[in-house]
Amino acid sequence: RERAIATNHANWTRPVADAAGFAAFCDGFELLAHTERIEALLREQPPLRATHQALVPAVLSYRVFWERYFYEVELLQRQLSSWGEDDPFASWCGAGSTR
Repeated sequence: RERAIATNHANWTRPVADAAGFAAFCDGFELLAHTERIEALLREQPPLRATHQALVPAVLSYRVFWERYFYEVELLQRQLSSWGEDDPFASWCGAGSTR
């Protein structure tokens, strides 16, 4: 899913579904605090680097690109953690196993 975030240009150019949630995220987002992580992502993920090169600054500012990226990643992490014990597939992969 994270790869899909990185490579689908529509993820970057379409309006954010939850504008209020995104605005709240952006209010607390400190770009400079993510500098090392951003450098590592661009170095280690060629598809993300290519998307970044294609969109910044022609389509999006550097700040907006990373706000949107980290917002989408946070949404993904929330979704995965919300599955937790409710995940019907968890038992298939041994999640929650006492063995």
